[in-house]
Amino acid sequence: MLPAHRFKFSAFFLSAAALLTTGGCTFIPSHQVSIDAISGPVTSMGAAYRLVDKDPLAVRESGQRKLVFACVAAALDAKGIFEAPAGVQPDFTVEIDYGSTRSMGMPRSTGMPATTENFLQLSARRPKIDGGPGKGEEIWNVRISILEERVDLSTLIPVLAAVSADYIGQDTQIERSMRVSEKQPNIAHVKGVAQAVALGRSAP
Repeated sequence: MLPAHRFKFSAFFLSAAALLTTGGCTFIPSHQVSIDAISGPVTSMGAAYRLVDKDPLAVRESGQRKLVFACVAAALDAKGIFEAPAGVQPDFTVEIDYGSTRSMGMPRSTGMPATTENFLQLSARRPKIDGGPGKGEEIWNVRISILEERVDLSTLIPVLAAVSADYIGQDTQIERSMRVSEKQPNIAHVKGVAQAVALGRSAP
């Protein structure tokens, strides 16, 4: 049995810990994001898009693919462009590529942790007009990545999707890096969609 003074100290410590993890001090994650965007000579491209896999033959986990497509759609819709209904010709397609690449890291003797690059890449293309092989003209391309230690791609998809939508149609010239908080309104909006998808209440 703890002495009275130790019991009081333990109770105080537990109360303080509870306060930090609840309403007293909420931890808001933030991420260092790398952005590389290019844009062609865009004129009028319309407002209706269709999401497609960059590589239709790529093997994807169905739940994660559903999450990616839903988050990208939510991020693009917030920018005033919308997904073309089934059976309606879109003004352009948005090819989606995403994944994780584990870095080689430093030798274990250095004590440096291995990191993983989680990325999302969007490429907008006009429809093919001649029916020939290949793809339509690329309008813009955005690649967003986060390099962190032991972070699963699924938890970062809302961040990657929201930030990518901010750079569509832009040309960064070089890769840029910036710190973003998950509390930002655009990211919070896409996170809400992700949570609904996780609960089975939404579909891409």
